[in-house]
Amino acid sequence: MPYPRNANQFIDPIPASAGGLGTYNWAVNHLEEEGPSRTNNVEFDGRSDGMGVIPTAGEWEPLILTLTGTILHRSQNVQFWKWRHIPRSFRFLSFEGEYYEVSMLSYEPKKRAVAMNNADPTNMPAYVIEYTMQLWIITILDGMLDDAGVPE
Repeated sequence: MPYPRNANQFIDPIPASAGGLGTYNWAVNHLEEEGPSRTNNVEFDGRSDGMGVIPTAGEWEPLILTLTGTILHRSQNVQFWKWRHIPRSFRFLSFEGEYYEVSMLSYEPKKRAVAMNNADPTNMPAYVIEYTMQLWIITILDGMLDDAGVPE
């Protein structure tokens, strides 16, 4: 029996009826996910007793989620550009149930030639688009990071 497909979603808190983008269900989910990850600055103070150094944690850097994948439909590329230029934060719900308030830091599409794109032969007959997208996680709303108590 085939498994049901859960689509990634971008969700604008402002409904489409009020000028927002509403909800977009991705046509094709991402293929790879890096993170979420972040670093923090660490300073080391020397000790006078000769027993090493004492690390002092500094401020956390933003929590970043990097997604890569392949776009097969022109409409998905159009949607990604719309969400890239939304002037406010929005929600990202992954197919695994991770739920964040995010801002899109970057969207980098790259066309790759193919013999035939059967998924969208009218609009993208001879290519697909490979992309990398970075999302800044502003608020953790639900999922594994919420369960782990990771601070924003």
